[in-house]
Amino acid sequence: MWIWLGKDLEFERMQADLRRAQALLEDEIKCAKLIFCICRDITSRKKAEKEREDLIKRLQESLAEIRTLRKILPLCSFCKKVRDDKGYWEQVDVYLHKHSSVDVSHGICPECMKKHYPDEYRAMYPDE
Repeated sequence: MWIWLGKDLEFERMQADLRRAQALLEDEIKCAKLIFCICRDITSRKKAEKEREDLIKRLQESLAEIRTLRKILPLCSFCKKVRDDKGYWEQVDVYLHKHSSVDVSHGICPECMKKHYPDEYRAMYPDE
C-alpha cells in the first residue's frame, strides 16, 4: 500500500494485471491531497481463469464428439446403408464423414476377396 501527499502522482506502466481501488480525499483547506491506492497483482488468477476456460472448451468439444460417436446407427441389414436423422439412406462412409469428420479408406477383407475375386484370392493366398 502506498500513501502519498502532494499534487501529482504518476504510476509507471505495470505489466501485470492490476486491480486498483483509488480514493481521492481533500482536506477542508484544500491545500493537501491524499491519494490512496491499493494494487493487487492478479496475473496468476487471470492465468488460472484462462486455463479453466480452455479446459471447459476442450471438455465440451470432447463431449460433443463422444455424443456424435455414441449414437446408435440405423443400418440396413442388406446394403449396409445408414439412415440419417431426416430419414434418408446414405452409404456408411458418407454418413461417417458428415457426422464425425472421419474419412474412410476402402479395402477388401480376405473373406470378401475369396467370395468375389476367387482368382485374385488364390494368387494372394496360394497356401489355402
